[in-house]
Amino acid sequence: MSNAQLEQCKKYYASVQWGQELSKAYRTRAAINEFLIYVAAAIGIIGGTIVTTLAATDQTDSDVYKATPPITAGLAVLAALGQSDEKAEAYTLTAIANEEAMAAVARYLSSKSTKTENDYRVASETLTDALLQERANLDKRMIAIVKKRSAQIGAVRTIQPTTLSSSAPADVVVFIDNVDVVSRKEEIHVHLHGGSQSRLFGPGELTVVPPNAIKVTVPAPTACEEKILTVTVGKELLLPPKTLRCQQ
Repeated sequence: MSNAQLEQCKKYYASVQWGQELSKAYRTRAAINEFLIYVAAAIGIIGGTIVTTLAATDQTDSDVYKATPPITAGLAVLAALGQSDEKAEAYTLTAIANEEAMAAVARYLSSKSTKTENDYRVASETLTDALLQERANLDKRMIAIVKKRSAQIGAVRTIQPTTLSSSAPADVVVFIDNVDVVSRKEEIHVHLHGGSQSRLFGPGELTVVPPNAIKVTVPAPTACEEKILTVTVGKELLLPPKTLRCQQ
C-alpha cells in the first residue's frame, strides 16, 4: 500500500470512527429523552393529583398552600420535558441514518477487489458528507420541534396591574396566549406564592375577560410583600411567572 493510499485509508477509518461516536451519542441522547418521558409522566400525575385535591376541598389558606410551591416547580419541569418524545425520535432517526450511511460506504469498498487511493478518498468524503448532512437534518428537526412546542404551549403574556395595594383588594387581569380560556376555564387555577400568605384561586373565583384573559380578585395583603403569580391549565404550567409588587 502506497503512502498516499495509506493516508486515504486512515482518513476513511477516521470517518467511520467519527460516525460510530456520533451514533452512540445520538442513541444515548435518545435514551435520556425516553427516560425523561417517564419522569414527566410521574410529575404530571403527582402534581395534578395534589392541585386537584386542593381545589376540590377549597383549602386555599396559607398553611395548606405552603406545600404547593414544589408542585409548581414540578409542573415547570413537566412543561420543559414535553418535547422529550419527539427529541428521542429525532436522535434515533439520525443515528439510524448515520449507520445506514456507514453500511452503504462499507458495501462500496467491499465491491472493490483492489482498493485504490481514490476508492478510499471517495469513501471517506462520501461518508463525511453524509454525516454532516444528517447532523444538519437533526438541527432542522430540533428547530421544528421547538417551534411546534412554542406554538402549542400556552403562555402568560402580561398582567394588569403589576402592583398590589396594601390597603385594598385588586382585580388582576391575566392575559394568556395559545389557550382558549373560555372553553378551558374549569381547568384554570391561579397561584399566588411568596411571603407569609399564599393562595390558590380555583375556576369558580375567576372571571373570563374577552378576548382571552382571566380576572382574579386578590385580597389586600396583610403584609406588604412581593408575590409571584403563576397559572396552570390542567397539569400544564403557563410560563413565564409574573411578579406582583406591593405598594404602601
